[in-house]
Amino acid sequence: MTLFRMQSQSSRQPPEALVERSKFRVASGRKLGQRALVTCFALLALFLGCAAQKAPAKSSKKKPVAQAQRLRNGIETFDAAWRIIYDSHFDTNFNGVDWVAVRDELRPKAKEATTVGELRKIIEQMLGRLGQSHMGLIPGSVADAFDPEKVREALASAVRAFSNPSRTNQQSALRTEEPDDWDAGGSQEGEVGLDVRLIDSRILVTRVDADGSAQVAGVRPGWIIESIDHERLSDRLKKLPPSLESGKARFLAWRMVRSLLQGRPGTKVQIECSNEANKPVELTLERQRAKGIPAKLGLLPPLRAHLESELLKSPSGARIGLIRFNLFMIPIASRFDQAIDEFRGADGIVIDLRGNPGGIGGMVMGFAGHFLRERVSLGTMKMRGNEIKFNANPRWVNPRGLRVEPFAGPVAILIDGVSLSAAEIFAGGMQDIGRARVFGETSPGQALPALWDRLPNGDVLYHAFADYLTGSGTRLEGRGVIPDQPVRITREDLLAGRDEPLLAALNWISEQRESGPKPRSSASRP
Repeated sequence: MTLFRMQSQSSRQPPEALVERSKFRVASGRKLGQRALVTCFALLALFLGCAAQKAPAKSSKKKPVAQAQRLRNGIETFDAAWRIIYDSHFDTNFNGVDWVAVRDELRPKAKEATTVGELRKIIEQMLGRLGQSHMGLIPGSVADAFDPEKVREALASAVRAFSNPSRTNQQSALRTEEPDDWDAGGSQEGEVGLDVRLIDSRILVTRVDADGSAQVAGVRPGWIIESIDHERLSDRLKKLPPSLESGKARFLAWRMVRSLLQGRPGTKVQIECSNEANKPVELTLERQRAKGIPAKLGLLPPLRAHLESELLKSPSGARIGLIRFNLFMIPIASRFDQAIDEFRGADGIVIDLRGNPGGIGGMVMGFAGHFLRERVSLGTMKMRGNEIKFNANPRWVNPRGLRVEPFAGPVAILIDGVSLSAAEIFAGGMQDIGRARVFGETSPGQALPALWDRLPNGDVLYHAFADYLTGSGTRLEGRGVIPDQPVRITREDLLAGRDEPLLAALNWISEQRESGPKPRSSASRP
């Protein structure tokens, strides 16, 4: 695939009187290349989108001042957002969109905007014309909680530490301890211990945590959630555009339900469900502190990363390690290493990325290195005038400092409609080089790395600056990772306690065990 250079035609050059090259402009292509590994934190739009709904209101004394300031900067904000995309977008053809014409069409509307909400809608409409992921606005009320430059610095340190294969004790600017000043009533999220998916136009419970309030209340996989706090979910789902691609609709539905279920720990949420007998059940669930280790990026609210692993046995007696984690965040790295070491003598390993919205893209290089003996390219990040190879780093030393062989047995990866960004890069890269077989449902195809840039009105523009291609040149954006073996989840299977994608993966590994060599499991001092 060709990497386009900046075009110089007059049709692409905006009048300088219209848009200044201000301090809000992003860095040059060269600087973007230096920061590329730092900016694959794709799930910020998801978490900050939820935070925006719960952001505490400003005091009545400060709100009119902030509102007036943002309105005075309205047209400057629109111009800055347009210019940032014009200067930094990886495709100088702008995905087939006439970017100058878009500005000419929407700028008069931005100039007439009388409220912050109107202005944001116009800018979001402009970004939406590109039809690509990782494009959006973070409201100033939320953006005030973090400094984008500090976030970048923290991510840079984290990725440098993780991607260096010579370091076994990875250090990071990411804080993994409980922050002393963490606002338990605001930033901290609480959950009820269940996960959901949109299946056949219904919101179904797909997973119930063993120690969550949903489990205690008797919620079971396969139940239909009809309403949350007396709001009918069917009414919410009707608001999704009819033309919306099914994969994106499933992701947006999941995000919507997640935001409704989450809240401050100790608060309660009322849900109405239809149980296995299709009888209505009304429950009041108390939100508990989200499980996992808090990982703090700069001044962002902490995100909780958690990993689970267990050794399973297939009907044929194969010993198979299962690793499931929710985010590609640094606290997961050491736990992933330990899980691989525990399963080094297993007949195969299943990595469950269902519901994993991504994280730090550079982590995929270290994770893939557990299964490869050579520095194989998982893909390429392409920017204007630059590109970076995502090469797997073979892992020859385990967490105890012993010399080991990378795991040589079969690897299965599970994905679904909520596996995106770094999860797609890992699954797609491993599939592309033939090192893993992928099971489940096609991922959303939201795999672009992104940057943050503060706008004149205080909002932050979240925008893609690079494209990602697998080693064979397959573009994941808009396409997603297509499973080698598609396996659809049904309500009947959930009610029966069957995890069909996992069962398919276990059966495949069992077949490989019977026909192939056993993995090595030796370890010695280096």
